[in-house]
Amino acid sequence: MAMRAAHLLDGIVVSLLVDPLWDNSWVRANRKVLTAAPDGEPVLIEEAVDVRHAATLLHAESHRAWFDRAGLPNLKHGAELWAARGVIFPHLRFLPRTERQMHDLRSDWVVPAAYELRRINDAIGDWDPKRTHEPTWRSKVTPESETRKRLCMFEDFDGTVRIFDLHGRFTPGPGRAYFRLVPELCTATIAHVGAKLGI
Repeated sequence: MAMRAAHLLDGIVVSLLVDPLWDNSWVRANRKVLTAAPDGEPVLIEEAVDVRHAATLLHAESHRAWFDRAGLPNLKHGAELWAARGVIFPHLRFLPRTERQMHDLRSDWVVPAAYELRRINDAIGDWDPKRTHEPTWRSKVTPESETRKRLCMFEDFDGTVRIFDLHGRFTPGPGRAYFRLVPELCTATIAHVGAKLGI
């Protein structure tokens, strides 16, 4: 259970060094995911994944870069989040309109928004668009209903207006991060970070 949680939440498993098996900074585990293939058919994917692990100080030190990146609770202002976005979210691209939104984030939304964006980023980092239609999300990510999709139309980087209706949630209140997948680049483009659209 702890290993599954650490993998899904991009965390770390900490254990006691009671067996040579645990004398590693990464532990291999088998993952099974029921998802949809690009053609929409259900498919069960079984694969081996590596889970971050520490049973000694040396193991922990090998994850130094991850610990440094994991400092999201220290963020105080949306401007800090915007400035660090390339390091914290390497699998996400942000439309220019999101810069002002992130600068203007309510102070109680900065850290929750950062956590939700990181969950989206990490799911996309594990995604192979040739195998599955969508990543295996690490939080509740859903598309908007047909009647609300009109609220999710934004101008993309190339000037084309597209629908960005997939969204993750953060609280307190109805915080949302709206985005669209870009399978050809194995990324997602974020179009809106803030209050739920239309309210």
